Amino acid sequence: MSASEYQPLFPRITKCQHLIAAKDLLEQRRFSLLTDALGKINAELSQVPCPTTAAAHTHTKTLISPHDVARRCPQVFQFLTDWCGDAYLQYTSDPRLLFTTGISLQVRPDQHRWRPFPTLSGGQQAVATLALAFAMQAAFPSPFYFFDEAGLECRLSILSTSLSLPLRRWMLHSTH
Repeated sequence: MSASEYQPLFPRITKCQHLIAAKDLLEQRRFSLLTDALGKINAELSQVPCPTTAAAHTHTKTLISPHDVARRCPQVFQFLTDWCGDAYLQYTSDPRLLFTTGISLQVRPDQHRWRPFPTLSGGQQAVATLALAFAMQAAFPSPFYFFDEAGLECRLSILSTSLSLPLRRWMLHSTH
């Protein structure tokens, strides 16, 4: 192409350059506004007082009480397995360490040896998950829970599924 053929394109090229410059300027302005807003939020958050250790300990103690869940979990698991299995929660007794050490679910399906939750089969994990969820529901009633039935119940045996339905009805009536 010769220079004369490029001549009609120069106004378009110039317009595109102006649009790109305007877009860059707009992005810089948005970035500046966002940075200012985040700075203000950070300043406001730094003014919020942090709870003292004693207050945080009291708050943790009232919100987290795994003892009730731990007491109910074996009963629910045994009910779901038609009294053939067992389960218990293992956790620290110090509520300040509960979030750092965590809670582990130990299960003995069909009177076999005790096994941690991650080593169970899919169906055994589904039953243990239901037992834990129902134990939590019994300890801390909530008006509703959502279960992905396709993901959870497809891994349950027919016996476990048939036992979970009466348990759900009982849980429904016991929370009202």
